[in-house]
Amino acid sequence: MFMIFVRRCILAALLLAFAPAARAAQVPTGFVDELITTGLSQPTNFDFIGPNRILVVEKTSAKIRLVDHGAMSPIDPVGIVPDVRTGALDQGLLGIAVDPRWPAKPYIYVFYTAASGPNLHLTRYALTGDLTGALGTGLVLDVGSRREILADLPDDSPFHNGGTILFGRDSTLYVGLGFDTLPCAPQDMHEMRGKILRIDVRNVADGPGPTPYYQELLPQGNPFASDEDPRTRLIWHYGLRNPWSFDVDDRNGTMAIADVGENDFEEIDVVSASGRNFGYPVYEGTYFVSLHCGLTNAPLLTMPVYAYAHADSSRLYAVIMGGICKREWSITTGFPDEYVGNVFFADLYEGKLRRLVCSNGSCSIAPPVPGQPEPGAWATGLAFANRMRFGPDGFFYYAAAGQLRRIRSLAPVGVPPAMNAQTGVRGAWPVPSAGAVSFRYALAAPMRSSFAIVDVRGRTVRRLEELGLRAAGEHVIAWDGRDAAGNFAPAGVYFGVLEANGERSSGRIVRTR
Repeated sequence: MFMIFVRRCILAALLLAFAPAARAAQVPTGFVDELITTGLSQPTNFDFIGPNRILVVEKTSAKIRLVDHGAMSPIDPVGIVPDVRTGALDQGLLGIAVDPRWPAKPYIYVFYTAASGPNLHLTRYALTGDLTGALGTGLVLDVGSRREILADLPDDSPFHNGGTILFGRDSTLYVGLGFDTLPCAPQDMHEMRGKILRIDVRNVADGPGPTPYYQELLPQGNPFASDEDPRTRLIWHYGLRNPWSFDVDDRNGTMAIADVGENDFEEIDVVSASGRNFGYPVYEGTYFVSLHCGLTNAPLLTMPVYAYAHADSSRLYAVIMGGICKREWSITTGFPDEYVGNVFFADLYEGKLRRLVCSNGSCSIAPPVPGQPEPGAWATGLAFANRMRFGPDGFFYYAAAGQLRRIRSLAPVGVPPAMNAQTGVRGAWPVPSAGAVSFRYALAAPMRSSFAIVDVRGRTVRRLEELGLRAAGEHVIAWDGRDAAGNFAPAGVYFGVLEANGERSSGRIVRTR
């Protein structure tokens, strides 16, 4: 069995290395698949700096490359990450995440297998250069700014290393780790393998320096925060085989995880609560394997919302990935409203993009839409797309065979309906401000409303008023400049957003510190 598995992994590596050039996918009516850029070498992951700039990491070259408004930056590459070990399917430069406080904190976080030892590293670097994108002159990796965040994550084999890292709506960083062929590790709470971690990097000092202690990275709300083992305190979910791809819905914190199976099943897990055990290796998908690894609470496992079997024993083992369709209030593009909250997923080798509609913890394949190429596949022709996610513009991005591509809706969507002429945000003062800011808003009649501070990426920084019934007339509300965690928000552009009777209005402000 193990030798069959190894042969499949080797064949997978060969297929990825010599994958044919990507072509436009077949998509439903009203959508288009378009090329953003080409000339990439084994792109493994990417993240966004605003709506028009994308940082892409390459697996074996260890390069970070910047796509700026659809073209490669004049400075190419941005830099090469040192000490990256390559050579096997799951080794190399695997993940990247942009600090949500950018440009006040111009940091990126990279995840890779290290050449200097048998470990996975999560490392922070600063970028210098055109931080705002106003000049179009590019960015440069400051190698001297290197600070290890997690430097002892286990990597005992060339396979199952996870790879995706991303920031959630509360600016905590999620890190996906595979089981690394140690069978019972996903059920061992003193092992990092087969887990998704949640850490807080906001208290790590600027610049180079020592690796922080685990306790310094512990955010509020982690499910095992009181455990005596400081490693266990960082665990968000466990019982996973290889969560290569996952995503978080900024609207409600729901996480969708595409967990790569072994011999029989691939699975999608969708959960809102933390501390979930997804059962591997006791279960693979919905298939019971064996009650071992000391697990005695099998009824408490969280089963996948969707799983599918490998087609037959001769088929190369599958690799699943996916993302959640998202659109914040500030996005005036994206997919139509009926897609928001849907989970999209695809098999690396099959190349069929499928769509799940989820409600009350249950998910099912969505009914076909006009022009859909197959009844169960929303799009086809995405073979060898090894990373896919929705961008800040609400469109679907994927990296495949040396290209970065995007599926875009042709219709203008997401434009908030006009509010009642007498209802809305009337102004803010002082602007700009280094301290507190006050907003004035009006309600034409008694109605349910809420007020929040949102950044330029559409992320909720802090809710000042929760949804509740308020009187007609003018209201004034103040923001002290702090986020939900009590930290001062960095300098930048923010919006005060009024939601009233399902409609939105906003006022723009600028913080200068």
